[in-house]
Amino acid sequence: MVRVYLDSNVYRKIKQNTNSNNLKSKLIDNDDSLLFLYSHAHIKDLHQDKTEKKFEDLDFMCQIVKDNYLMYNDDTENFVPFIVNPREAYEADTTENIFNLDWLASNIDSVPSWMALYPEYKEFSSVLKDILDTKINFDIDISSLPDEVVENLSRIMPINIGDISIKSWIQNYWDKTNSIFNDPDIYRKLRRSLHSYLGVDKFVIDYNSFDFDDDLKNSPLKMKFKEYVDSFFDNNSLKKTEFNYHVYAYLSLDILGISKEKGRSVKYTNLFNDALHSAYGGYTDIVVSEDEGFLKKSSILYKLLNVSTQVIHIDDLEKNIDSFFSKNYSSDYFINSIFNNVKYGIVLHTRNSLAYNRITYIIKSNYKYFNFFNYVNHIIEDNNEYILLRRISKNYSHFTSFKEYENLTNYLIKMFGVDDNLNNEFEEFDLECIRLKKWNGRIWNYKNYDIKLEINEGIEDICLSIGPIKNISDLLL
Repeated sequence: MVRVYLDSNVYRKIKQNTNSNNLKSKLIDNDDSLLFLYSHAHIKDLHQDKTEKKFEDLDFMCQIVKDNYLMYNDDTENFVPFIVNPREAYEADTTENIFNLDWLASNIDSVPSWMALYPEYKEFSSVLKDILDTKINFDIDISSLPDEVVENLSRIMPINIGDISIKSWIQNYWDKTNSIFNDPDIYRKLRRSLHSYLGVDKFVIDYNSFDFDDDLKNSPLKMKFKEYVDSFFDNNSLKKTEFNYHVYAYLSLDILGISKEKGRSVKYTNLFNDALHSAYGGYTDIVVSEDEGFLKKSSILYKLLNVSTQVIHIDDLEKNIDSFFSKNYSSDYFINSIFNNVKYGIVLHTRNSLAYNRITYIIKSNYKYFNFFNYVNHIIEDNNEYILLRRISKNYSHFTSFKEYENLTNYLIKMFGVDDNLNNEFEEFDLECIRLKKWNGRIWNYKNYDIKLEINEGIEDICLSIGPIKNISDLLL
């Protein structure tokens, strides 16, 4: 399956444009080839719409993304798909209240489920009021900053306010931080004064050449772009995850004037949400938008951060949509194509095992099997040969969604029939076994060797293995 992330403007355009009916039907009807993921950034966009039309947008989104919600998982400390449809996600979203401390203290039982999971949180809530009433001086040294910068910073964070309770400071900080989202003029003035202070407004940087990382080193900032972003995390308590790094890097492209939105049109709310969309998109194969600024910034970052996600305009999606659909092949054709990959494919690495009499040739596949497996491992061990199909993603994703398990299983059932253990297409029982890490997958004996769809213990991901084979030439049909 091809993972696709559609920007919010794409859903609206497809829904409203009658000329897009053909594209609309293909997106809705081909969920066996395309996996559409949505995120909290979509929910934030919908919250900005104060009309009832947002519920029509929600329902339309449901038709395409189904229930594939990309969100943070505390166990893995990464983003993975959850089975939640957009309307459920929208109705459950209470993030705007998290820093309203009066609300938080009085609504312990209705806070988001991810927060209520922690027993220590409920214990903490019993003494919340005493802690929040404690007075502390939070002032920081800003004496070296120009008056204009200080003035603009004071509009978005508490400065020189002396002793103040923790609760008042947090609420003050939250209110002021919210002001940058609600008043576009605040961000524009802050950006302008920072450009002047850093001197980047007088330095021409050609981001189209992708050399701006070095160009910035020669600017008055005296840092490469990634050094600048790194310095933020070195001097900040925010955890330096791939997601957080991408979001701040996206915002920095605008803050530093490298790829900035036009002065009068820029709104920090939209810029921040775009940064979220771009980061979430890094967990997928393709990001689609009609926003040229978003496409440029995302392309810059994906290349700079070695993320293989493809960025395309919605018009190009409509032209090339058919190329993303999986093709149905016979079992003989499938096996023969794998053999040709082993025989003619480019060997990227060779790995010798120290524990076993085994050598592994890692081959970049000429074909993406089932729009999923893109690498072939040719393994020779004790005079037997094996082939292992696997996926290596050069982006932020470190997961396989339940939908991908389902589609791979059903493709192979169509190709080889009911497996040797009389297991048929993917069902609820499979889902539960995967959750419990007890999934047995599927196995077929085919032309005197086994074909197994399973979670490989060494790779810890779903793979397709073929073997043992005495001679790889047996695969040539």
